Amino acid sequence: MYSKVPLSQQVPVYFRKFARINVRESAWKFVLFAGIIAVIIGAIVDGLGHSGVFVTVSGCIWLGIFNTIQCVCKEHDIINSEYRQGMKIGAYVIAQVLWQAVLCLVQALVLFLLLIPFDFYGGVDSSKVPLLCVSFYVLIFGASVLGLMVSCIASTPTTAMTIMPFILIVQLLMCDDKLMFELDGAGDVFSCATFSRWGMHAIGSIAGMQNDPTTADPNSYGTGFEYIGGSLLICLLITLIFVIIAYTALAIRNKKS
Repeated sequence: MYSKVPLSQQVPVYFRKFARINVRESAWKFVLFAGIIAVIIGAIVDGLGHSGVFVTVSGCIWLGIFNTIQCVCKEHDIINSEYRQGMKIGAYVIAQVLWQAVLCLVQALVLFLLLIPFDFYGGVDSSKVPLLCVSFYVLIFGASVLGLMVSCIASTPTTAMTIMPFILIVQLLMCDDKLMFELDGAGDVFSCATFSRWGMHAIGSIAGMQNDPTTADPNSYGTGFEYIGGSLLICLLITLIFVIIAYTALAIRNKKS
C-alpha cells in the first residue's frame, strides 16, 4: 500500500491522521490538564522564587510525559501491519513528533497565560517574560518526546505506565542544579544529560536566581545567551536524541516483519 510512497508524502498523511484522531478523542484533555496545572501552581506558589521555578519545571515535565506515554505502545500491532505494507518508521515517528510540537505549543500558551492573573511573573524583568513561554514550550515538548521514546520501547501500555514514574523521578531529582539542593559527584555529571536540568537553568536565569543570595551557586544562572538560549538549545539537542532512540527502538521492533 505504502511501498512506493516516499517519506516526504507519508509524513503529512500520518500527521493529519494523528491530528484528526487526537482532536476528536483526547487533545482537549491534555489542554485541560495544562489549565488545571496552571491554576494549581498559581494558587499555591508565590511567584518564580526557589519553589516556583522547581514546581513550574515539574509541571511542564508531567504534562509532556503524559501526552505520549501510551500513544505508541498501544498501536504496536497496527504499526507492524502498516510497516509490512510499506509504511516508513521514520514517517510515523516524525509525524508523531510534529503533532506533539503543535499540542505542546497550545499547552505552553495555556500554562503561560493562566499564570498571569496570579501575578506569577511579578518579580521577573518584563522584557524576559515572553522567554518564559518559550521555556515552558521547550520543556513540555522535550518531556513529550521523552514519553514518546518510552512508548516506542515499551511493549504494552501497562509496561509504559510502570516505567513512567521512574522516568519522572529521575528528571525531577536531576533538574535541581544547586537551586534548592546540591548535586555532587556522579549525580551532578548524570544530571547534565537530563533536559530538565537545562530547563531549570533557563527558567531560573529568567527568574533572576543569579541575584538571589540564598541560591546555592548563583554562578549557575545569568542573563546572557549562554544561560538562557544556550540552555534551551541543549534541551532541544537532548530532545533530538530522544527522537533518534524512539526511531531506533521502533525500527528494531518491526525489523523481522
